[in-house]
Amino acid sequence: MTLRLAFAVLVALAARPAVAQPLGEESYVSPQNFAAEVKFGPYTPNIDGEFATSPGPYARYFGNDSGLMMQYTFEYQFLRRFGALGAGLGLGYWSKSGKAFACKSGSGLSCVPDFTKTTGDDTSLQILPLSLFLVYRFDWPAEQFRFPLVPYGKFGLTYTFWWADKGNGKVSDVILASGATEHGRGAQLGLTAALGAALMLDIFDPGAGHELDSTLGINHTYLFWEWVWSGADGLGSNTALHVGASSWLAGLAFEF
Repeated sequence: MTLRLAFAVLVALAARPAVAQPLGEESYVSPQNFAAEVKFGPYTPNIDGEFATSPGPYARYFGNDSGLMMQYTFEYQFLRRFGALGAGLGLGYWSKSGKAFACKSGSGLSCVPDFTKTTGDDTSLQILPLSLFLVYRFDWPAEQFRFPLVPYGKFGLTYTFWWADKGNGKVSDVILASGATEHGRGAQLGLTAALGAALMLDIFDPGAGHELDSTLGINHTYLFWEWVWSGADGLGSNTALHVGASSWLAGLAFEF
C-alpha cells in the first residue's frame, strides 16, 4: 500500500505543470537616469570660410579631406515626461597633419609663407572641443509601443581648444583672416546644436535586453546618427580662428 501511494505521488509531481517565473522578475526594469555615447565622424574646421582667397590656408596645408572626430558624451536625465530631458557634457578630439611651407620672407610671426615650396617638416592642427548641452529624447513611442526609432535634439555651448604644432613638437604660427599672424594655440567659445535619430536595439532582441538590464543595469542600447553644428568662432568674433564645423557623427549609445 505504501509503495502504491509513493508511486502515485511521484506520478502526480511529474504531471504537474511547471511553475511560471514570477511576472515581477520577467518584467524587471532598473532605474534609468543616465546616458552615454561614443561616436565618430568626418570633421573639417571652417577656417577657410573666413578667407576670400581659394584655396585658403587650411586647404593649402592640410588638403580637402576631412579628419576623423571622436567624441564622448555623458548625460543626466532629470525629467521623464513623454520622453527624457537631460543635461550633458561632451569631450572630443580631432587632428590633421600636413607639410610646412618655407618662408618667402621673414621668419617666425613675420613669416610670409611660400606656398610653392615645402620644408619637408610635418605640421599638424589639433582640436579638442568641450561642450555643455541640454538634450531631449522622444522615446515615448519606443517605451509604449516598441517603435524602434528615437529622435532627439541637443543645444548648448562649446569651448574648443586648438593648437598647431611642428614635427618637433613646437607650436606653429597661424595666419588669421585679418592678415595677422599669431602663436598657434587658442580656445574659442561658441554655440553647438545637433539633431539625430537612434535605433533601439533591444526591441529586436528583448531577451538580450532584459539580460543586460538585470545584470548590468543597461536599460537600452542604441545605434545612432546625428547632424551636428559647432560654431566655435568666439561667438561671431572677426579676430578668432573659426575651428567649428557642420558635419555628422554616428556611434553607439547606452541608457542606464
